[in-house]
Amino acid sequence: PFEPQKLVDTMEAAIGSIVTNQYYAREGPTTFMLSFWEYPPESLPLDSADFVQEFFEATIAESLSSTQGTLIYQTTDNFFEWPAQLWRLEFGQPTKGIKARGILTHHRFYLIQVVSLTNNFASDPYPDRFINSFKLNNEP
Repeated sequence: PFEPQKLVDTMEAAIGSIVTNQYYAREGPTTFMLSFWEYPPESLPLDSADFVQEFFEATIAESLSSTQGTLIYQTTDNFFEWPAQLWRLEFGQPTKGIKARGILTHHRFYLIQVVSLTNNFASDPYPDRFINSFKLNNEP
């Protein structure tokens, strides 16, 4: 029910330019975020199970490293025909939490996250509602 903030950036990598789009909104102690990275066409070999698994492992490892957090769970969570993972981590004192779903499609990686400063995922229905509300339109 609130207007998200938007950030757009481009970074250069060995595979070419990667465009980052981030939308976020705060409601009290909780931040709701949708980020997606647009990779050069043909740069995400989704037909390789090893690539997909390594991509998600590296993504989660980076999140753990940047928060100095602990992984609570991680599970394969296909999003229609697209490879996806769902995970949750905890960090900080007092304990904070992040619940996230990552989705790989065509040449994009989507990351839907809820960051909670109160880490009340068990009693608050909004993180799951937000994460499960994500839908893809006809993506090129």
